[in-house]
Order: sequence, then structure tokens, then C-alpha cells
Amino acid sequence: RELRVNYGSSNVMAGKRENKVAFQRETGLLENADAPLFFWPHRLFDQKGPRLLAEISMSLLNVYRDDGLQIAVVGNGDTVWEEVFGTLSCGSGGRIAYAHFNAALSELGKAAADFILMPSLYEPCGLPQMEGMRYGTLPIVRATGGLKDSVQHLNITADTGNGFVFNDFLPDALWWACGEAMRFYRCPVNLRERIIRRAMKEGMEHRNDEKTT
Repeated sequence: RELRVNYGSSNVMAGKRENKVAFQRETGLLENADAPLFFWPHRLFDQKGPRLLAEISMSLLNVYRDDGLQIAVVGNGDTVWEEVFGTLSCGSGGRIAYAHFNAALSELGKAAADFILMPSLYEPCGLPQMEGMRYGTLPIVRATGGLKDSVQHLNITADTGNGFVFNDFLPDALWWACGEAMRFYRCPVNLRERIIRRAMKEGMEHRNDEKTT
């Protein structure tokens, strides 16, 4: 498996749609290029906050049914969480996908998704949130460690920030952040594209800064 479409900031919206459909085919999600896709990119251990996502997943699907919201988890970890997300996937009608970790599938997910989920209890550094920005995939993070340092809450009106940040390690707090993400997703496409392109540019500049230090 490889990224189906290589894209940059100039064609991010079209590139992401094509990658999204390819990812949906790979994982058994309903094929819908317009569906907002939330992607879990890391291992299923308690520190990463899988309980928070598990507790709100079906409610997110119900509340945002008309939007076609989808959730994909690609990762290994504690068997209890593998079983939980496997069960949620089976009962979701093609709107939740679970797959064991595969590097190529994970990269495709980052390119396909609209949002990356990182509700960690603690996270000294974190890489997926930075990788996500370079793909135009905005991170949803808890304000801790490297996540707090690298992600600023999006202000749509001011065109500042690069993701969605919440404070409490609670399902309701993650729910709020996902709601903020959906508020952004419902904005006009040209507005979303401008903000996504800025976040991609800032993400690439950050990577270049890392290389020179």
C-alpha cells in the first residue's frame, strides 16, 4: 500500500479527496469523499486516551450522521482496546474502521483524513500531530507536553492556530474538541482550504527549522 496521490498545498483539497476514497476502500469504510474523517494514528495504550474516543464514537456518528462522519483506527496495543474498536467497527455500518498497524496504511490514513486524534494523558514529544499538519490534516490534541507546544487552537475568524486543543482528560472534553473540528469542517471549502494551506506551510517550516538546529 502506498499513498494514492502525492499532493502539496496547491492541490491539497483534491489530493485529500482521492486519498480518502482509497483509504476507505482499504479499510471498508463507506466510500464518500465528502465525509469528515477522524484518524487515530498511534498505539492503543491507556496513555494515548483510547477510552476517551471509545466512549464518544457512537455518539459522534449519531450527532453528525447527516455529515457522514467517519472514524478510523490503525494501531496495535492492549487487546482490550483492539477488541473494543473491532466491535465498534462491526456495529457501525461502515463508518468506523479498525485495522492492525501497517506503516503504509497509516501513512495513507494521515493523507486521507481531515483530523488526527491525539487525546493523550501525557506526550513528551509526539510526531503524528506534526506529520498531520504537513498532510493538511489538522490535529485534535490534549494540552500536554509536546502536543501543547506544537498545536494552537484554531481561530477561524482570525486565521490563527493549526488544530483543536482541549484540557481535561475526559470524554466530554474530547467531544468538545471534535465539535470544534466539525464546526471548521462545515465552513465554506475556500475558507477551509486557505487555513489548511497555511497550516501545511507552517508545518513544513517547522520541519525545516528542526533540520537546521
